[in-house]
Amino acid sequence: MNKLLVVLLAVFVVFAGAIAVGTFIFVRNFVATWDITDLPGIVVNSRQTPTPGEENDPVTSSNPVIPPQSLGPEPQPWDGASRVNVLVVGLDYRDWESGEGAPRTDTMILLSVDPITKTAGMLSIPRDLWVNVPGFEPSRINGAYRNG
Repeated sequence: MNKLLVVLLAVFVVFAGAIAVGTFIFVRNFVATWDITDLPGIVVNSRQTPTPGEENDPVTSSNPVIPPQSLGPEPQPWDGASRVNVLVVGLDYRDWESGEGAPRTDTMILLSVDPITKTAGMLSIPRDLWVNVPGFEPSRINGAYRNG
């Protein structure tokens, strides 16, 4: 009975290892071929090589380059000591794919890193939080990306 248990354990370890290696290879290949979805106003570097004569022609180019819009004063370079805040946003593309407009945000997490004290914090913002977005009626915060 003890020998059977050892054989079953060995078979399980080999099987689990094969599944782990297969999963790793699948995820690595999936991420390596991932293309970012183009959104209006956002320039995405494409792996496609333009055909001759289309490099800088936004009218005939299949992936036109949209010039960046001015959002205010030029940002100052990071000094290496000030706190860094990053808003991580996950988008729901169902409205975008069905042609109903820009996507809404499903996930919003504010990350904050302090390089001096070497501390970090995260704040998850509920998508059903009601806020006043300047220029729009009060609504849930997950519509601010779509409206803005």
